[in-house]
Amino acid sequence: MAQAQPHASPDGVVSAHGDHSTVIAPRTSEQVLTEADVAAIRKRGRLPKLTGKVTGAQVISISATSVSAGRYRLVVNDSTPDHNWHIQGLGVDLKTSVSGTGRTKWKVRLRVDTYHIQCDVHPATMRTSITVT
Repeated sequence: MAQAQPHASPDGVVSAHGDHSTVIAPRTSEQVLTEADVAAIRKRGRLPKLTGKVTGAQVISISATSVSAGRYRLVVNDSTPDHNWHIQGLGVDLKTSVSGTGRTKWKVRLRVDTYHIQCDVHPATMRTSITVT
């Protein structure tokens, strides 16, 4: 799958649950985008949005840790030239560049699987995942 390079236009993180993001670096709580949430968004003719984030404070996150299978808009805010945001799972292998910063957008189809998210520079300490049911 092609790798997109971020462009320099960072802005705030807005998750699928409003104007907050969930930092999961260590995982302290689960954020779930329910099937009802996804259905309501799709009924309005839009793809549900998942937001990823990576910061210079060695934080990597995703706005929901559990979602139903389907198509999503994935928006990643990468605010550091020292890390990247990389998601891998069934049919998906996308990442921002380590040296780049900015906002990257992808349309993805998530299938039933666990998708692993990591910083390629620090994979043992900067990682999380999203479960697709």
